[in-house]
Amino acid sequence: MTNPPAGMYESTGRRRASRARGWLIGAACVTTLGLIAWPVMSHYEIPPFSDKGNPVSYDQAGGGGDGKGGNAKPADSRTLMPTGPKADFKNQKTLSDGSQVSVVTLDGPKSGFKGKVWVWAPKEYTEDPKFR
Repeated sequence: MTNPPAGMYESTGRRRASRARGWLIGAACVTTLGLIAWPVMSHYEIPPFSDKGNPVSYDQAGGGGDGKGGNAKPADSRTLMPTGPKADFKNQKTLSDGSQVSVVTLDGPKSGFKGKVWVWAPKEYTEDPKFR
């Protein structure tokens, strides 16, 4: 039996092994980078690992909190709830106990004042209908 020309069959096998090794190293690098990035992105609240920047509604007509409930009526029918322009709050941070900190920038048409309004809402406000 004669030997094949030098490098003809061996190079194909070596190329496959080299390619497979390259893919394996690449997959291991991407996996390692993902495992390192996940806790860092969670710690600094970088989306998609947090709800920072998600819209939040504290509108009583919409059910309050996260907008899942029904109409909230004041306990005393003589009590008037505040009215005014709808504010588009964005979630700034969710604390470890479930409380939400939201912010919106409002522009007063009459006063000319422009500023940020911060709202801290405990977990019960957004999850329990009796506190809305």
